[in-house]
Amino acid sequence: MRTLLLALAISLSFAGSALAQDAKPGAKAVPPGVMAQVVLSEQLIALGTARNDAHLLLAAMRLRSDVSDEMPAIGGEVTSDEALDAALAKAVAGNDALTGVAEDVKASRPRAFHPNCFMSGGVRVCY
Repeated sequence: MRTLLLALAISLSFAGSALAQDAKPGAKAVPPGVMAQVVLSEQLIALGTARNDAHLLLAAMRLRSDVSDEMPAIGGEVTSDEALDAALAKAVAGNDALTGVAEDVKASRPRAFHPNCFMSGGVRVCY
């Protein structure tokens, strides 16, 4: 367990700076804490998908819900919400308790990335 945590800490330090360097020109700078959350959520998604572990995917989704407003400013490849939803649906299949928790976590997402939201004249409009 200690080895896994040490490896995670080391990879966070390198991955955060790598993603920050890929940021789009003219985009506002992403705070280091937000970058660390995004990197950690990506690692949890990768591990949760590989192990088909709903708990890891739920943790990643919860981390994402705190930083979704910052996601467009982050360069690099970030797992889409649709891909995360699909992996989570596969992991919770047949477990009613985890399915309920997954629905609660999905509902806590900001409306910024809701499919029925769009930007109009610099104003976010949701219907």
